[in-house]
Amino acid sequence: MDGAVAFFAEVGFDGGLRDLAKRLGITHQNLFRYFPTKEALIERVYKEVYLGGWQPEWEAVLHDTSQPLDKRLIDFYESYLSVIFRYDWVRIFVFAGLKGVGISQRYPSI
Repeated sequence: MDGAVAFFAEVGFDGGLRDLAKRLGITHQNLFRYFPTKEALIERVYKEVYLGGWQPEWEAVLHDTSQPLDKRLIDFYESYLSVIFRYDWVRIFVFAGLKGVGISQRYPSI
């Protein structure tokens, strides 16, 4: 998955699976062994980048009413920003927007 994330972050979602397979050092058919379609692979990339970065402790920080709201928000955003201000996160977010896939609409339960 790391290779697929890096590939799509670099070239966007118009990048071909043959090129991805070549970069990963595997056969094109081997990709289809695990992902029946390109869309299935892209969906897994989205989940890896956006859902995989979610830290469960963030919810505890946000719900901890023993701390003032401003402190909870600062603590949350300081940690959250370290996750989202990464090359792959930002690039895939932009490419998803160009493709017409709103990440915030795709995963509203985050």
